[in-house]
Amino acid sequence: MSQADLDKAQGEFDASSAAVFSAQAKLKLAEINLGYTTIRSPVTGFTGRALQRQGAYINAVGDSAKLSYVAAVEPMWVIFSVSQNQLARLREMARTGELVLPKNLEFEVELILSDGKPYAHTGKTSFADPSFSQDTGSFQVRAVLPNPKRDLRPGMFVTANVKGGIRRARSSCPSSPCSKPPRATWST
Repeated sequence: MSQADLDKAQGEFDASSAAVFSAQAKLKLAEINLGYTTIRSPVTGFTGRALQRQGAYINAVGDSAKLSYVAAVEPMWVIFSVSQNQLARLREMARTGELVLPKNLEFEVELILSDGKPYAHTGKTSFADPSFSQDTGSFQVRAVLPNPKRDLRPGMFVTANVKGGIRRARSSCPSSPCSKPPRATWST
């Protein structure tokens, strides 16, 4: 084989290798661009109705930025209100020693569903709003509960029973002996 044939073959090989490399780069770019056409939710949950039609032009700002609503349901957040009067009563009971609050104010929360049945799982309080609403005179508290069977859904009405404080019994006759001793303690 002559040097000219060898150089020609090497040139064709290098050109073919460059064409393969270019095709691989174009394929990678096409995969990246295709990835922009799929929008994935950062949370797992239930999705609401579509806010945009298929094929509609969307952008990152404005009304077209909203495609749908995805509600995270595991764990489930339950938001409930505590009134100023309830908080004042709780603080007074704690100040007088009638109520012993749990460590770190982590109260246990049990739910009663709208049909009157208790929810199978309990949770803990995780957040209390530092401000009272001027409209309602209450502040919001959030509890986090497990929802493995997806029984709880956003917007459901439930009754939250907050437990964890220990209420000390008071004697009804403090200056004289009583015929019956007061009960020990019970949860509130």
